[in-house]
This record gives sequence, structure tokens and C-alpha cells, in this order.
Amino acid sequence: MKKGGGHRKGSSFERKVAKLFDLWWEVPKYTFWRTVLSGGWHQPGDISIRTVNGEPIKWPFIVECKHYKTIDFWDVLKSSKNIKLFKWWNQVTIDQRKVSVPYPIRLLIVHANNTPIIVIFDEQELKGPVYTGIRVMRFEFMHSRYGLQRLTALPWEIFSVYYNRNKIEEYYEK
Repeated sequence: MKKGGGHRKGSSFERKVAKLFDLWWEVPKYTFWRTVLSGGWHQPGDISIRTVNGEPIKWPFIVECKHYKTIDFWDVLKSSKNIKLFKWWNQVTIDQRKVSVPYPIRLLIVHANNTPIIVIFDEQELKGPVYTGIRVMRFEFMHSRYGLQRLTALPWEIFSVYYNRNKIEEYYEK
């Protein structure tokens, strides 16, 4: 890959995720957009949201996107402190502390070449259905600062159906 190609790939993936969010959240095109400087300019996280017809949209998520050539989920079983997945989760956790949403839900969206897009979230933050008949990957680890982390990983196609906008808004308005 050419020098700087990873940055372009990451930016391109963030734009792709923004388009997926437009469809998933059933809002006009370009309501979601890639945050300039990966959260360093407008707001924390990789995806920002605009208003629709001057009205703010309820968006309870803080999003971190990662696109790499390969992602090895077996890394989580290593004892090393340099596990990419945990570093990325730590990054979205730090961003979560910076937002003004009352209960921001962390989403880590990862993609490797020639694989499906995977959404990783904390089951304690995003309550959902009991998964039957589908494959679910779960990770548990103790974070030195934030305590027990219970992460669930689902392909985007499954996540976007199980967690639709109506279900999420209904749950969080309680």
C-alpha cells in the first residue's frame, strides 16, 4: 500500500458507514457524515450527525470506525497489552466521556478486507433481544479504569435488523 493509503482507506470506510447509518436510521441522505479529523474537530467519534429540517435527531451513539487489511479476533486471547481490539475499544470509551448525550452507547465498527462489517458494542449499554439461531461473538475483559466490559460482535446485516431505530428509541425513552 502506498504511504498514506491507510488513512484514505479509513476515511472511505467512515463515509461508507455514514451512508449505512442514513439508511438504518431512516433519515435523508447525508444526515450522517464523517467527522473531520476523526473526531478532532466537530465532535468526538468518527461519525457526526446533522439536523433534519432544523430538528435535532436523537442519536444515542458514539462511533469509532476501523478498517484494516486483516483483523485477527484471536488476538483477544493473548496476554499482550497491545491488542488492537482493546485499544480501539479504549478509544471509543474515551470519546464516550466527551459527549453530551445522557447515555451514549459505544459502537466500534470494524472491517477487514473481504469480510463483513462487524459492529461491536457493550451489552450493558445496548440492551437487545435474545439471539436465537444466529452466531454471536462475545468478549469479556476487565478494564483497569472502567471495570468489566462485556462486548458483543455482530455482522452489520444482523445488527441493523435486531437493533432498529424504533426499538432503540422505545427502549431509551423509558
